[in-house]
Amino acid sequence: MKHIDINRLLNEFYEGKTNLEQEKELLKFFKSDEVPEDLLEEQAIFLSCFKGEENNVPTDLQTSLETLIDNLARKESPVISQSQENIVQRTLNPKTAPPKFKIIKIDSMSLRFSAIAASIILIFTISLFAYRYNDSNKLADTYTNPNDAYLETKRALTLVAQNLNTGFSQLEEAQADIGKANQIMNKQLKKISKR
Repeated sequence: MKHIDINRLLNEFYEGKTNLEQEKELLKFFKSDEVPEDLLEEQAIFLSCFKGEENNVPTDLQTSLETLIDNLARKESPVISQSQENIVQRTLNPKTAPPKFKIIKIDSMSLRFSAIAASIILIFTISLFAYRYNDSNKLADTYTNPNDAYLETKRALTLVAQNLNTGFSQLEEAQADIGKANQIMNKQLKKISKR
């Protein structure tokens, strides 16, 4: 098999786009003695995916990660009420939650997008209602002077731009928070994999 084909198949494999036949072809290649020197590291990685051995994952990994995340959350927002602490504890430990309620975990990004979507739908519905039931739906010139109309349009568009920028800044903050969480998770996973 050509070196270029192997690299293409490896990339597809790591992206999860290979079928069983292609994976068998890669496995056959990496088990052979004809592996080029520059692919020896890839050979070790690839063959480790197909070993029958289980990876040794600590049994208390979930508890350790939850504790670490809780501690970091407390550092970022040190003021937390007892009722909020109880809610957090019930969410993290489903055994202590009331049995008749199903616990649904919603991340803050989903909650923000849902709130934004609900606000847009509400504004659209109110606008549509006001437009349909307004007796004076006829278009009319409100300004006789074009310069006044231009200035008012400019003012309205500036207001829209400011509000839009406010929304984007909140989105950037949320993305930064997600980036921090990903970095923490990656550090912990690296520490665990070194064990």
